[in-house]
Amino acid sequence: MPFTFPNSKVFCPFCFHEFHIGHAPFRDYSDNHKEKDPVQAAFFDRRVEEHPDNYPVKEIQGFWHKLIGYFYYSRSLDKKRRICPHCHMTLPNTLANSGKQGNVIAVIGYRNSGKGNFFGVLIPSLRTRYAKEISLSLEALDSYNTDGKMANSDTLYRERYGDNLEQMMAVPPTPKISLSPMLYCLKLDKFTIWQRILNPFSHHRPVDLILFDAAGEGFAEAEIQIHSSYISHASGIIILLDPTSYKLRGMRNTINQSEYFDTFATITNAMARYNPHYRKDKQVKTPLAVVISKFDELRPDGQPLEGLHESVFYDHCHAQGFNKKAVDETSEHLYDFLDKREIKDVLANLKQYSNWKLFGMASLGHPPVGHPPDANLQSIDPINIADPLLWILYELGHIAAKKEKK
Repeated sequence: MPFTFPNSKVFCPFCFHEFHIGHAPFRDYSDNHKEKDPVQAAFFDRRVEEHPDNYPVKEIQGFWHKLIGYFYYSRSLDKKRRICPHCHMTLPNTLANSGKQGNVIAVIGYRNSGKGNFFGVLIPSLRTRYAKEISLSLEALDSYNTDGKMANSDTLYRERYGDNLEQMMAVPPTPKISLSPMLYCLKLDKFTIWQRILNPFSHHRPVDLILFDAAGEGFAEAEIQIHSSYISHASGIIILLDPTSYKLRGMRNTINQSEYFDTFATITNAMARYNPHYRKDKQVKTPLAVVISKFDELRPDGQPLEGLHESVFYDHCHAQGFNKKAVDETSEHLYDFLDKREIKDVLANLKQYSNWKLFGMASLGHPPVGHPPDANLQSIDPINIADPLLWILYELGHIAAKKEKK
């Protein structure tokens, strides 16, 4: 049985409630009897009789068993899976069997920010190109579908994004928030000696990529709570900003009211409400990657907009380590560009954070032809699709920077 500390707590990647891993109940799959689960039904905001039957839950019973649970706990097995005591969702194996809480990377973007295409292209890119460059692997974890049934995250990915992209069609904007996240575990295999000295435990800690495709409008109170908890528990945050949501000369303007301020406000409100370490008079220390999505649209007719450096459109290679120099230069060029264009709200909000970077990213590489849901793609040539995520992994000590030649 694994050892745990009495005062250590973990949080559920579905409802984000904190609990002691030794006190989490099990769902018994060896019992052929199925029954209603009022706790899980409440999580899905359904009446008990409308929620599908599930295998019975075995709680930790008795004073002595609960006392021992503060120090030791049994492993999750195929027929006996550990679940969250607050929502009764099945916990990921790494969390259930080792008690290791992974670093959560949160991705936030409102409707039309390009989040669907970002998710759709990022996952296969991590498994192909970046698996070779960074030496990483991506494991799909179990989540659930909109019916409340367990579903593998790869299955959810195909239904939401993969099928569209395989047919060379852009992913349509998310109609509303989906409380059905995709969960992936990032495993990084290559660590330098210096990296192990500076961050001795980082290579033992998993990285949980929890992808909520939240549209940002029409939130119910329960949805706001889960989404806010998701942000406040994140070890790194990626914001996607749609460049067409604010006015830049030479660009089409499809949205009358800017949405980027609301995105920053969402983070601030989430931190203030659910993060015990948040202080209004202090900067937020969580690494923040501010991404200008649909970056190809800042180069109409093949020419960058005035004041935008050509190098920001280069796709960065991260072989032999994270290309920190190129990422830093791109961030500086984008900051100067936004400053000259007087996009003051973005720059003002960055002052709330002690560690941030600006990124230019194009998930598809080319604007789609037509309009959603029938927007067709000629090709998919992403530009710096993984740079925001890799920068956060670098800041957390999971990957090393590329050594620059003297």
